Amino acid sequence: MLLSIPILCLVLKYNTSNDDKSIKAGIYIDEHSEYSNQITNNLVNDYDSVDFEICDNLKTLKKNVANGTYETGYVFAKGFKEKVENCETKEMVLVYSSPGTITNALTNEYVFSEIFKIYCIKELINYINNDSAFEKND
Repeated sequence: MLLSIPILCLVLKYNTSNDDKSIKAGIYIDEHSEYSNQITNNLVNDYDSVDFEICDNLKTLKKNVANGTYETGYVFAKGFKEKVENCETKEMVLVYSSPGTITNALTNEYVFSEIFKIYCIKELINYINNDSAFEKND
């Protein structure tokens, strides 16, 4: 199962054109921050196999997921920036999945990878400042 996701990513990457994106996912940002904006921008621009679209409101996102327009919808809720800065990983993003979708594992992986890029930097800074393996010798 775990090997199927990277293989599916490769197949979709090389077998789809920019005009023929059959997988659509919605994104709604409840509270804009530098992190949510950066992640959203990367998702919209960097993934050829999935068409990530930004929704103006939560109601539209939920409606499009329910009627199958979007396979999956992601909500960056209030407090997302604080969760990243405090290295809290629980319930960072709300996920809505269309009934019968089989591509949510793929889109979840894309969203997770973008969050992980920012989270790793914050965790590394936190580690260096607080839990470093190296002792300062003055």
